[in-house]
Amino acid sequence: MPIGALLLGVVASVLVPAGTASAAAPLPSAPDNIVVFPDRDMVVLEGYEDRDGQPVEVHVLRDGRLMGAAKGQITAGAEFEVNHPGGACWGNDPAFPRVTPDLRAGDVVEVRFSDGGTSFAHSESRVLGGGVTETGDKGIAISGNGAVLTVTGTVDPAVPAENMEQRIVNPALTDTRVARRDMRAVVTEGNVLEAAPKGGYSSKLEVAGGGFTATYDFRIDAAGTIPQAEAAATLATALEGGDVRLMSWQQTDGAANRQGLTIAQRDEFDGPGFAGCPTGPDGASPDSGSYAVAWDTDGTTAQVNWTPATSQPGAPQITGYSVLAVQRTATDGEQATIGKRTGATAGRATLSGLTGGSGAWDIEVRPLTGGVVGAAFPPSSGTGTGGNPGPGDATDPTVQAQQTAGSVTLTMDEPGDIYWTTGTTPVLEGGGLPSATATLYTAPIAITAPTTLNWVGLDLAGNRSVVGTGTYQPAPAPEAAPPGAPAGLRAVPSVVDGIGRVEVSWTAPAETGNRDLTGYTVTTRSGTTVVGEPLTVSGAPPATTATVTGLTVGSTYTVSVTATNAAGLTGPAVSVETRAGDQLTASIARNKARDVRLAGSGSQSGVAVRVYRTSSLAGVGDTDPSVSRDLGAAEVVPATAPAVGIGWELRLRNEPVLPRGTVIWARSTGGGIAYAMVP
Repeated sequence: MPIGALLLGVVASVLVPAGTASAAAPLPSAPDNIVVFPDRDMVVLEGYEDRDGQPVEVHVLRDGRLMGAAKGQITAGAEFEVNHPGGACWGNDPAFPRVTPDLRAGDVVEVRFSDGGTSFAHSESRVLGGGVTETGDKGIAISGNGAVLTVTGTVDPAVPAENMEQRIVNPALTDTRVARRDMRAVVTEGNVLEAAPKGGYSSKLEVAGGGFTATYDFRIDAAGTIPQAEAAATLATALEGGDVRLMSWQQTDGAANRQGLTIAQRDEFDGPGFAGCPTGPDGASPDSGSYAVAWDTDGTTAQVNWTPATSQPGAPQITGYSVLAVQRTATDGEQATIGKRTGATAGRATLSGLTGGSGAWDIEVRPLTGGVVGAAFPPSSGTGTGGNPGPGDATDPTVQAQQTAGSVTLTMDEPGDIYWTTGTTPVLEGGGLPSATATLYTAPIAITAPTTLNWVGLDLAGNRSVVGTGTYQPAPAPEAAPPGAPAGLRAVPSVVDGIGRVEVSWTAPAETGNRDLTGYTVTTRSGTTVVGEPLTVSGAPPATTATVTGLTVGSTYTVSVTATNAAGLTGPAVSVETRAGDQLTASIARNKARDVRLAGSGSQSGVAVRVYRTSSLAGVGDTDPSVSRDLGAAEVVPATAPAVGIGWELRLRNEPVLPRGTVIWARSTGGGIAYAMVP
């Protein structure tokens, strides 16, 4: 089998220096990949074998705003899927939006891992636009006496035509002359029909003016003319329950791997399709706020205060609030109501004329979304009946104030609500209601400057505490210290125009020395000699990536990174050893007795590849015969245009089955190193 053909089916491992994981990058490198199905609001993570057992989060960002997220755990040898049967649901953590995001062109799908307790973005992909026309059967036409099929649709103008493929998937095609479960149309030289590799049809893909046309002719293939009746029958089979899709991708690597893949599927629908997963944005309920009620001294006026509800990302925005007093006693089967509707920015309403006082009325606060009334808020105190004053004695509550580092905590000795103001602003006004500037206490109050606080507590029986006051000083700033060492340092080598370079990435240190980080310094050494000028990375916060250039291909370097904070203090360095060279991949393509096949790809042309066997990852890169066994030189061929780089293969005729845990690693004369482990 030619190497070029073999590599199309190889799942390769990206090589990084021994003992490190694959590097963070805007777009993951094979075998890692992010595949997006926008019509199904589904994301699939492929590869990420080096992250086996690690927690992972998938975030969808639109113009920098989080539209949806899901979490789970990477399992080696299995895809991680979101919004697919057996996979994770969107919104499966309380910190995430409770919505299935409506994936759209331009959205960014970000994959995050936890590294040393610090969350960081590991890789991301962009959702590409375009797809097969979805209205009725408009996107499909049949001609040639039922033997020629055309599929039309739109394309993302930012995607080159060679990064597109139209495909029809139907397992029933395996029983026809097509002999596989799908048919494919790609851009061909001269826009002429090309015969399918296994036969059964010829096809082409034409892209122009923001649209595409895929043509399948079942009357001819590489073997010659196909009988008309058989051709028509194959076409009919293709469309009988077939999945018609457009595939587009952001990048093709040296081994023809399609990275950053978007698969648009005709006739698939948005939103969740699985029990227990959240609805899409159009039907998503907002996150509830909470409310509290203060009654005046006459017991006929209720001041209702609430924290706002929050619309789910992409869902209709909250347009206002319905505040209602509902009489507890029914007359002729009906309960009287007194209420108001407010604007979207309101957080307070006063209801008057409540005859009978607090014991006769229930209070409700509900959000309005385009005129639709949402679910009632819970009371802020979490006790009582609807947050209303209930039966009780005349004992006034007591409020305690306690200052801790940077904040003041207010507590009351019985259920109820606390209101507070600052400075000389009164906390109560006429009738004993909280003043217009009083704030409902929901969390400790931050003290960043000398501050006078005023407070009052109202219990569920309507009793008021004594109005308290106190002046508080901010906590002294902790003494500055050097920050910690950056975490998760990674280095990915490559070659551009014959010059070596290394893409370096890391995550911020967990300890910043009680000051904000202002920058990082990246230093490259060859032995003990500093190479070039150290790189300074700044920003607010500073970036966590850098590119070291001007390196000698094949040479080994040590890259170190230190962090500096606003006090001008620099912390310890974290270092990684790397070899400047091409990006190499490796895979165990076959593992049978007397037929072991090893294969991979490289980003640089004109290099040779040698392959080794060792017992553990610690031996990767070590050619000492006591550590690594030399398996020989691989056969190397240039990648098929338009891809660049090489493909390599080594076949071992006399090798027994490689036992589990064996590590195969390869080195190119371009300086790349890659490894693969027998699962």
